[in-house]
Amino acid sequence: MNIIFFGTPDVATIVLDTLVEHDMVPSLIITAPDKPSGRGLTLEASPVAVWAQAHNIECYKPTNLKTDEVVTKIAQAQADVAVVFAYGKIIPASILSLPKYGMVNIHPSLLPLHRGPAPVEGALLAGDNETGVSVMLLDDQMDHGPILVQEKVQIEATSTAHELLQNLVRRGAENLVKILPDFIAGTIKKTEQDHTKATYTKKISKADGEILLSDIEKNPASVFAKFRAYADWPTIYYFEPGGARIIITKAHMHDGVCSIDMVKPEGKRDMPYADYIRNKK
Repeated sequence: MNIIFFGTPDVATIVLDTLVEHDMVPSLIITAPDKPSGRGLTLEASPVAVWAQAHNIECYKPTNLKTDEVVTKIAQAQADVAVVFAYGKIIPASILSLPKYGMVNIHPSLLPLHRGPAPVEGALLAGDNETGVSVMLLDDQMDHGPILVQEKVQIEATSTAHELLQNLVRRGAENLVKILPDFIAGTIKKTEQDHTKATYTKKISKADGEILLSDIEKNPASVFAKFRAYADWPTIYYFEPGGARIIITKAHMHDGVCSIDMVKPEGKRDMPYADYIRNKK
């Protein structure tokens, strides 16, 4: 089958690796344009673009998907199917209709739960014990299309968003390669989502990581849920009365108590929280 792939961050390369392992190498990869990075603002290719170069696969980096040039380029690929994961932009209807059999997306939640840009963080913040991964057919609404396959995944009590996402994407990719031949053959069942049960997540900002120091004692479960959800980014932190930001880099929950193990005071290195408190006195 002729596959094209849309994706951008490092985690998307898990899907690409799985496709290659199953002899489903994409003929074209679409990713975000190079972005300025570092102090010198040197243009840096996305992890997916780097992967494409390493595998000698054509990589296309449009800034705007709604131009005639982009539509023509993707149409010329004559794809049977497009696979989408973490591309970072809404795909317009003019492109959704180009692959012969449509566009398939891996979404790391049990849709219709946790639609939107932060499904893994959303599951952790909600205190869910179970989540999963959905392989779905894209339509012109956000995370709205019919489900092709789902797999439930138990959430370990200490899993962070990064760890959980890696697991979900691997499982999603394995499910994807299993169903793609049946999808192309038209023999797979498509299950409409129950849209009345949909829940939504929002884009995470740096400000979402802020807590009050008093919350650790008053709302320990909520603080630990935030820590797990935001441990990789944006982290959770509180401000000292003098204005210094204290980032919590390691914490654990025991007998209903959220304990801080390691912190990174502003402008300093990681240190045990007990040492930080001792040095303040």
